[in-house]
Formats: sequence, structure tokens, C-alpha cells
Amino acid sequence: MLINTDPNTGQISNFQASPSRLGLGTWQYAKDTALSIDQADVMFGDAVPNASILVADVTSNGCLPIAGHQQTVRRGIASLYKTWILGALATAVESGEILLDQIVTFAPGEYITAGANTTGQFEGVVEMTVQDAANLMMNVIDNGATDVLHELLGAAAVNDFARSSGHTNPDTLTPLLTVSQFAHLFGTVSSAQVDIFTGDDEAFGGEVFLFGLRHQWDRIWYKGGGHPGFATGTFLVRSDGWLVENNDGRAFAVIAMYNPDEEISDNPFVFDIQSLYARIHQLLTTR
Repeated sequence: MLINTDPNTGQISNFQASPSRLGLGTWQYAKDTALSIDQADVMFGDAVPNASILVADVTSNGCLPIAGHQQTVRRGIASLYKTWILGALATAVESGEILLDQIVTFAPGEYITAGANTTGQFEGVVEMTVQDAANLMMNVIDNGATDVLHELLGAAAVNDFARSSGHTNPDTLTPLLTVSQFAHLFGTVSSAQVDIFTGDDEAFGGEVFLFGLRHQWDRIWYKGGGHPGFATGTFLVRSDGWLVENNDGRAFAVIAMYNPDEEISDNPFVFDIQSLYARIHQLLTTR
């Protein structure tokens, strides 16, 4: 179920209901139902070029690896970086520096063309609360909302949070650029070749609806992202991340990233990897 609201009026502007996002996410091949976690990880690496995956047990002492494939290789993280924006925002809210009902303003020039770009669908100046902007950033990969929150927090606060969040090598992660800054850098070398930018959630929107996932876990958090290629329907970077938790305290993280050397279409393997993702989450319920 998807409900869109107009921040200028507060009224519902669109309502959709479907079994799953774009018909994806409820697929699992029979051949994958007997795989172990290690086997599923290896098959994931074989299915997608330059792929890494990590399956970890989340405890009070941090993430303890369970299985993985090339999980120590550096990959592009795409919109997964927005979790650090959210973390920096949570820190500022806890300290009272920023309020969730505080109003932020989107000027027309601040709209971002890449990604879901929900804020760019409205004409003129748009105002909304910090909480609504954060929801747009995480729920529909809204790059305009992301940059407004990044600017509100300040680059120093965002980078400080990234450095203190437990990353093993924060120097490779910082400085975290705004989406606009990255787009300008990317555009200087590729603007003449770009065909069209598609939203990150258009091709891979069904991950939170993985086969059986909602029946296996009490709470599910998902963040994905990517960077499109120069031709329609292709990509250069993809990332998927889940945190799943049950009321008994068990919690697990599954992080997958793949960076092909050349732009490729997701069509040949989208169902293959979703089937593997579903199997991995099934196996975690037995741990």
C-alpha cells in the first residue's frame, strides 16, 4: 500500500494498493529452498558482477559475521549512505539541536533530478517538517529531502557521525557529499552520454516484500540504492541492506552491494537474487 501526500496542503494526492511493489519481491525458485547460507552467498556472487554480501548477527557488541562473499572488498554504497544522514539527524534530535516538527524549506533550485525526487513534483516553494523530510529520504529515496537535511545538519556533523559510528575505516567513507555535489561531479565527465536517470526504487522496489519476509520477522528495516548507467534500464552501482528483528531480541543484518565494471541491465538476474535474498532470510529464522 502506497499513500502520497501533498506537503503544501497536507491532503492525500495518490493512493495505490498492490500485492507487492511492481509485482516483485514474492518470488522464490524451488531450487533455492534447500541452499545453506554459504551456498546462497556464493550463488549471489556468481549471479551479479563484482558482488559482495555480508550476513551478520546484530548484538549489543556490534555485528558478528555469520557468512559472506567478498565482504571485505570496498564497493560503492549508493543510497545506503543515507543511514548516516539519519544517524546524524537522530543525534541532533536527541540533543535538542533540531526538532522533528521543525520546518524545512525546499526552494525550486534545490530539487534534485536523480532518484525518486518526490519534492520535485511540486511547484514553487515547498515546506515540510524535518520528520516528513526524513521519511521521504528513507522511504522513497528522495534526494531533494536528503540534501535539505544534509544542509540543515551541516557537513561537519554528518562526517563526525560517520567517523564515530563504528566504521572500520572512516577515512574511506568521508567526506560524505550531498547528492547534488556528487551529481555535479558525475555530470562533468558523463553529462553528454546520459540518456535518462531512473529512480532507485523503480527496478528494485520489492525487496521489503521478499518471499515470506513479513511473516518471519516482527520488524523489518530496508534501505537500497543505486546509480543508473548511461542507457535506460541499466545501472553501475546497486546496494541492498536489511535489518530484521523479532520480539525475542534476535536481530540480523544482510548487506549486499554490486558494482559491475560496465553498465548492465538488471533484468537477467533480478528474480535470481531476490530468490537468494529470501532464502537467506528464511535461514536466519532458525538461528
